[in-house]
Amino acid sequence: MAREGVVRRAADVTFRYTEAPGRRSARWEDRRASIVVTPATILIHKNAKIGLEVTPRTQREVAVERDGRRVRIRAGQGRSEVLWSFEPPDGDVAGWARDLRAVITRTGAADSSHH
Repeated sequence: MAREGVVRRAADVTFRYTEAPGRRSARWEDRRASIVVTPATILIHKNAKIGLEVTPRTQREVAVERDGRRVRIRAGQGRSEVLWSFEPPDGDVAGWARDLRAVITRTGAADSSHH
């Protein structure tokens, strides 16, 4: 990732992780993790454990949304959909959303239904 060049990084952030958002069966929990964004990768991780990775090889649909002071990253569809949301520590919600969307557009993982 260092070769790609880091566009944004935030360490030890509280993410709200939600499984099956918008469904009756939705479950969520807060998770501490870090996020690294390069021109071709989005990586949410805690040490060696990967929570979400978006690369040019990503097959599932991914979308980025702004929700007040939060940025939301949706991945997958239906029952397998997950949502990672966080408040950028620098407060630049618009900038984070723009840079995350740029990765998704470049990787071809964009989901046109969540806008």
